[in-house]
Amino acid sequence: MLRCPSTAMTIDEFIRHLENLRVDRARGPAKPYKPLLVLAVVVLFEKGEIVDGRVLLDGALKSVFDQLLRALYPQWPYRADIKLPFRHLESDGVWRLVPAPHALADFMAAQSAGAKAPQLLRSVACAEIDPEIAVALAGSREARFRVIETVAKNYLPANALQHVVALLAGRAAVEPLVAPEMPPAHALEREVEEYLERRWDRTPFAKMGIELCTYEKHGCAGRQLMTPVNAIDLLGFRDADHAWWVFELKKGRPADKVVGQVSRYKGWLEEDRGSRSEPVHGAIIAGDAGAKLRYAAKAARVDVWVYDAQMELKQVS
Repeated sequence: MLRCPSTAMTIDEFIRHLENLRVDRARGPAKPYKPLLVLAVVVLFEKGEIVDGRVLLDGALKSVFDQLLRALYPQWPYRADIKLPFRHLESDGVWRLVPAPHALADFMAAQSAGAKAPQLLRSVACAEIDPEIAVALAGSREARFRVIETVAKNYLPANALQHVVALLAGRAAVEPLVAPEMPPAHALEREVEEYLERRWDRTPFAKMGIELCTYEKHGCAGRQLMTPVNAIDLLGFRDADHAWWVFELKKGRPADKVVGQVSRYKGWLEEDRGSRSEPVHGAIIAGDAGAKLRYAAKAARVDVWVYDAQMELKQVS
């Protein structure tokens, strides 16, 4: 089994791995799952959702993967299971699987037995990209675009490169990209996003009648919804007044940055849904709400909610 080498991998070596992905060609067309999962990871690097090379098999990754599949293969006839490419990108040398600390013995036994993806992944904490590659993807737009170009040209439809670049270009137009720093709360806020998605029906937002969006009911993803102005953390809809709700986690950003981002999402939704005359509301979810955040949010007519260590949410403005 190939693994990311213990010595530092260069971006050229990483690209060579991507050029030689083993895709499933059994029973019909070549499956695009591995290439799409790589693209989903690049999108999350671009958003700052992935900052240190650890790739979690969570709702954010699943949502972006699903959106890319729907956008690039609108008539795709097969059910896609993200666990399969997540498991098998290790054998392509793209990343290595990291066992959960309490499940090392189970992980090694499952590997030795050649266990299928669902069984093996029960004992996996995350996938881990080579540290040097993670630094490049986090800090270099050129590196990210090189990965996108490689994957798109080798495996995906003719419009794939243009489509993904257009999605990511929106951020460049509104916010210069720099190597993201990971504030102390960053990892926690990623977990908060996952917690909210999994337990949405217990949140005060659900009690307000706001549903987390789904393709089946609302025609779009409810988490990490890709737009021309970056990806919305969480998107909800309330039937009672036919209103959209944009929820953005602060993630350590300055008050004006996060309020500006919510305002851009609101503007995009108002324009995209303008013919329906559906109102759009914005809300910021933060670990704390200082005066700068509260004043900026008040001026932009954006709600602010804070959470505590027990994940209790309270509206403060």
